[in-house]
Amino acid sequence: MNIPPSPPKSTESLDDRVKDILDIWAAKERYRQFRDEVKRDIMRDCKREQVAKYKRILLEAICRIAEIFIAVLICKFAF
Repeated sequence: MNIPPSPPKSTESLDDRVKDILDIWAAKERYRQFRDEVKRDIMRDCKREQVAKYKRILLEAICRIAEIFIAVLICKFAF
């Protein structure tokens, strides 16, 4: 349901109302830009955390493979 805008008060000129509307619109746009920047920062941080997590997992896997390889070499030369 749309509420019709109130008519300008006698002390308020049409230019003042237009300026107020433009100020509100500009504030809304600044909020949207800020919100988008925050979302990008959050996504960037999440990606960094995921990359660090996968690097840890990869490093652990490489270490485990190296341990198995060393164990196989030791067994091969010990017997």
